[in-house]
Order: sequence, then structure tokens, then C-alpha cells
Amino acid sequence: MVKDRGERNGVKTTDTVVRVIEALMTLNGGRVTEVADHLEMAPSTVHRHLTSLEEHDFVAKEGDTYKIGLRFLTVGGYARNQRPEYTIVKPFVKEIAEEIDCRSVFMVEEHGLAVYLFRGAGSHAVETHTVVGSRRHMHLIAGGKAILAHYPRERVDEIIDRWGLPQQTEDSITDRETLYEQLEEIKEQGVAFNRGESISGLHAVAAPVFGKRDEVLGALTVSGPQSRFTQENLEHDIPDRLIGTVKELQLKIQFSNVPSITTTELDVPTTTSEEDELPEHRG
Repeated sequence: MVKDRGERNGVKTTDTVVRVIEALMTLNGGRVTEVADHLEMAPSTVHRHLTSLEEHDFVAKEGDTYKIGLRFLTVGGYARNQRPEYTIVKPFVKEIAEEIDCRSVFMVEEHGLAVYLFRGAGSHAVETHTVVGSRRHMHLIAGGKAILAHYPRERVDEIIDRWGLPQQTEDSITDRETLYEQLEEIKEQGVAFNRGESISGLHAVAAPVFGKRDEVLGALTVSGPQSRFTQENLEHDIPDRLIGTVKELQLKIQFSNVPSITTTELDVPTTTSEEDELPEHRG
């Protein structure tokens, strides 16, 4: 009984620490009282957790303000670097962005959400305020649908049951059966599209990336404004060029010496370099 109570208290403490960290992200830093008010917690409780996080370098203090510490970069970098396939992916993300002169992203699925691992940008890329580590509902974006199309129906249902099908624009898919139909088409065609479903006026094309065992590792996506990603371009030119890049990428993966993985084995993203960006906060 005492052990069970101790375990429950330990879980509660962990939950509180996570809430404090997320509050700092949402508030973009804050004083003890600001964080406490945001979480509706006692200032003494918040102060205790912030102090502990600061002692372990996960939080930095500037005057009276606490902010997320850079040690999270070390943790995120480790999470991504322990998956060696992704070192192969990175140059292809940059290459396709420059070739099509657009925004490119390589994403994977984790806990039912699409997670951005690498980004590339051509000279005319549209800034969408997404960064490495961004998480998105999978049904709203081309890359997410490209991954879902190769999942068993049971897994797709689990993801929908957990996250729902929230609407972001008037073109978002909000009906389960409509999504199922589109996933079947994606699996047959080999590419997925996003025609203003996540951001009005923004179009995207995605192709799944497979590993050595033909398991889906993630998806490579290119996106741009509707004026450049026209219906004609979406039907032929852009998908053809994207698929060509993905085929070359998969050959590299197939003949590499790294072990094969699946997206369900992936931990938290983000490693950073001079070309990578910090994860955005979630409000």
C-alpha cells in the first residue's frame, strides 16, 4: 500500500514537471507567479520544480524569468541521432527543396502525430512557421496521409480515436470514411496531396519513404503556394520529381550498412546543426 502510494506520488510529480516545462514553452518563459497562475498551482510548488530543473540545466534563469534550457537540444539530438537512417535522409531534403524551389520536410509518425525531422528551403519557399520538432495532425498534411496510407486500418483507427479529425480550414478532411477513401487512392498512386487542408492557399505533395524491410519510415513532402503548385504541376511535374528523389533515397537506404527501423520505434525528434531550427512551442 505504501509502495503504491509512493508510485502514484512519483507519477504525479512527473506530470507536474511536464506541465511546468510546457507552460514555459507556451509563455515563452515566465516568472514563478506567471507560471503558477497559468497552471493554477501554488507558487511554492512551481518554484520547487523550476529550481530542480535549473539545477539539472533543463531550465535557465535570467533575472526573475525562467526559460527552457539548451540542454533539451542535447536530449533531442540524441533521440534523432540514435536512428541512423535519418543521416541518409537529410541531404535529400535539401536537394529536393532546391530542385523544385520550395519548402521540403521529412517527417515521421510518433504517438499518432506527424513529427518534422528535417526541413529544406528553396529561394522562393513559403515560410509556414514550422520547425524541426513540430507536430501536426496526420490527416491534415500530405506527409501524414502518405504514412497513414501504408498503415493497417487498425492503426489508423487508433490514431483517429486518440486525436480525432480536427478541422483547420474549410478543405480539411473531417469524415473518417472520406479519409479512408483518400488513403486507398494514395496507396495506389504512390503520392499524397494537401490542397489547402492545413493552410489555405498552400499545396503540398508527399511520397512515403520505405526501409529495408519495405516498412514505411516516414514521408518526404514538398509544398508551395497554390499559384506555383497548380493543378497541372500537381498532376505530373512535381510528383514525378519527388518520386525520383525518393527512389534514389530508398536505394541509399537499401544499400547502407545501418539497421532498419520503423516509425513506431522512433523517440522524440530533433537534433540541431547550423541548418536546423529549434522546436516550436505548443500553445
